[in-house]
Amino acid sequence: MLFSSTYSFFDDHSFEITSSFEGMNSRGKWNIDIEKKELLLRNESDVTREEKYLIKKLTDSKMEWEQDIGELGDLRFLLKKDKH
Repeated sequence: MLFSSTYSFFDDHSFEITSSFEGMNSRGKWNIDIEKKELLLRNESDVTREEKYLIKKLTDSKMEWEQDIGELGDLRFLLKKDKH
């Protein structure tokens, strides 16, 4: 596998990203704007910047979202709920 990241979202609105790419691990706070269908992530290391992702689908077991990265296109994510 070339690259992988694990996104963990917790009840206290914190998140953690664990990545196989060196230096890409991060922690922060998350929020969802239901009206705009946006997932908002704010990293602890840069609290002045908030990343916005468009939620495409949200159910009890999964969330699909994407981020527009300009000329490079879109990043698309699929998050599945852990069965623990």
